[in-house]
Amino acid sequence: MKRYLLSRLLQSVLLMIGVIVIVFFLIRLTGDPVSLMIPKEAPAEAREAFREANGFNRPIL
Repeated sequence: MKRYLLSRLLQSVLLMIGVIVIVFFLIRLTGDPVSLMIPKEAPAEAREAFREANGFNRPIL
């Protein structure tokens, strides 16, 4: 029984990691997330401030 529970727990962890990776790449596939969240009329300074505040300008790892 322990082995079964451990196996199911490992499967669920791997599934969650897979879902997170897929969702991340689907969001990034559409382009710059900032351009989707901020209006196009916003000045460049506002876009950069938004990137800085939300960490979009930092590397993933």
